[in-house]
Amino acid sequence: MSQEIRVVISAKPKFVRNPMSAAVSSIGTITPPKVVNGHQQMPFDGVSMTYTFDRPEEPTKNNEQFFDNFASRGIYKNGWMACTIGPTLPWDPANNPARIKAWDSSSDRWELYDLGNDFSQANDLSAEHPDKLAELKARFLELAEDNKDLPIGAALWTRVHPEDVVATPYTSWKFTGNTCRMPEFTAPGLGKKSNTVEIDLEVGEAASGVLYALGGASAGLTCYMEDGHLCFEYNLFIIERTKFKSNKTIASGKYRVVVETKVSRPGGPATIVLTVDGEKFGELIAPRTAPAAFTASETFDVGVDLGSTVSEDYSKRRPFEFEGTINSVNVVLN
Repeated sequence: MSQEIRVVISAKPKFVRNPMSAAVSSIGTITPPKVVNGHQQMPFDGVSMTYTFDRPEEPTKNNEQFFDNFASRGIYKNGWMACTIGPTLPWDPANNPARIKAWDSSSDRWELYDLGNDFSQANDLSAEHPDKLAELKARFLELAEDNKDLPIGAALWTRVHPEDVVATPYTSWKFTGNTCRMPEFTAPGLGKKSNTVEIDLEVGEAASGVLYALGGASAGLTCYMEDGHLCFEYNLFIIERTKFKSNKTIASGKYRVVVETKVSRPGGPATIVLTVDGEKFGELIAPRTAPAAFTASETFDVGVDLGSTVSEDYSKRRPFEFEGTINSVNVVLN
């Protein structure tokens, strides 16, 4: 297939931290480099979707698609889909490490669906068409090898051994009010380790906005103010949201806000205590925590919540920029 990519960009960001940023509008073709920093690049997979721009009624040209997410995997080919569920369950926030450790990919039960006649995957045809299922399973392994997906389930190691998750070697940080879009795997592990966050800020009356946030809508944590009230939310993969809103409000002035988090063990409960100038404003207990990470693509932000918002409570006001001034945010992993 052609290795050219047609790009159309038209953007006018609502929130600009960099004064050099500006609206961009362009159209063109990009030819991806074959070598980057001395490393040979893999060819792009997939089918160009540009034909859908002018001819949305045209039948799909995407005749084959491969999928694997923590060993829940599948393959679509010419109207048929074969799939199986691995040891992690989307409705189980803890995803029992014992179940994951005991899992064997060879014992997974595969299902087969004719999507042309059964788009909702209600009728499993694996017993009626064993040859078709075997064909698709064999093709899945070919694509898995080609896409460097083997061994199946390798990413599950960190679910059983969260201590091996890629992480920054630092244990303390000092951020300014301009810190934003710091990738989660380079940011402090605020959601999974005991830590203390100290915020030096100045506010007006009934201030609102994010003090700091890590993660996004699918999972994360956020500390923010709402009309002078100090708020906190721990979003555990949407399944479990632990929220706090102080009864007291913070009046106009300069303050030192401290958020102290104690996590007993990876994945265990977290006790989170919030104080303002030494006065306790509240406490919440998150029954469970993310042992490895919240997301693979979201970030740590100070003074805003960029990307998707951790909390639904302010999603319509994104990025919910803090109305006061944040002089510094000091973080220490305990």
